[in-house]
Amino acid sequence: MPTHLGLRLPSYFERRRLKEAKALEPVVFAPVRRNPLKPQIKIKMHQSIHGRFKDGKHYDLEAGKSYWVDQEKADEFIVKNYASGILSRPYSDDEMANIRSNIQVITNFSQEGLTNG
Repeated sequence: MPTHLGLRLPSYFERRRLKEAKALEPVVFAPVRRNPLKPQIKIKMHQSIHGRFKDGKHYDLEAGKSYWVDQEKADEFIVKNYASGILSRPYSDDEMANIRSNIQVITNFSQEGLTNG
């Protein structure tokens, strides 16, 4: 072991171990916001729907197919007649009118008015 003025110098492996120990920091656990699974309802789509959920995730539901969707969205699609299924709870006429107040429907473009000329 090398010494300098009577002091013992650490070996290469000891220096490496000390360096690695300094590089390690204690683990700090951050609280995790738990998001329990929401109840799902099976619906069959009548119209294709494309959009985003509140959390920013994109959804693309095609007409004629069945999907499992969160209760809130499933009820909205059923009330707006975008899909068929069973509502999670009974809705009053006022609630249904409020949900239907922002229906967006895109219809097919008709070729009847066009002429070749």
